[in-house]
Amino acid sequence: MEPEEIVVLILEHLGATVTRIPREPGKTPDFYAEIGGTRYLIELKSKGEDPIREAARNVTLGRGDIAEDHDTAERKNVISGLVADAVKQLRAFEARPVDFRLVWLLGWGRLRRLYFDQFEAALYGTTTIADFGPGADEYARPCYYFGLNDFHRHREVLDGAVIWCDNEGKLLLNDLSDRYAALRESALARAMAGGCIDPRDKERNREAYYIDGDVDRRDEGAVLAYLREKYGRNKLINITMQYHGAAVLVPRE
Repeated sequence: MEPEEIVVLILEHLGATVTRIPREPGKTPDFYAEIGGTRYLIELKSKGEDPIREAARNVTLGRGDIAEDHDTAERKNVISGLVADAVKQLRAFEARPVDFRLVWLLGWGRLRRLYFDQFEAALYGTTTIADFGPGADEYARPCYYFGLNDFHRHREVLDGAVIWCDNEGKLLLNDLSDRYAALRESALARAMAGGCIDPRDKERNREAYYIDGDVDRRDEGAVLAYLREKYGRNKLINITMQYHGAAVLVPRE
């Protein structure tokens, strides 16, 4: 199935009436969806493998060598570029009234699970924080808005995002948007309640850290200092999650 077909199928399963928006001169979003009288404008972006990198990998495998993948589950400029392009399309659409504007990010291809994690990192600027101080519970938690993030950058337009890979999906609420509270109570959020991510709830439940102060996200030391002061924990450490993979072709006998 094509990515567009997958999204329509999922939305209809969630109870939405979906209209594909015709392509027009200039860029337009992909879908207009309505659930329970609430109107969502959605632009789909999919992320798959770089063809040049895959070609080089195939050459390596063809020689009988080990092909390796090394990456990090953090914000990537290529994904932020997809989000920025989606925001332009969502902003320009005025043909119908809408309640919320969303980007749908679909992980595609061999490394789709990695892309799924990178989507969330790009939108929320997340990282993983571990507490090595006395009395710590040894539980590593995500930290929202630790780094540069696309939800802050596009908060005037982008109300949230759906990220999807295989059979797993999440609705990420942009709690920096003026429409955050309304989206949280909307029909789509109820339909995706099991995968609805609200950073403020995560912090309240002690499942995550949350940076809500005026601190330069480009200065990791300053962000960590802010985080340690806010939570009264002086041994909080940033851990960038790594991805490593390897493959080799095994000839048939």
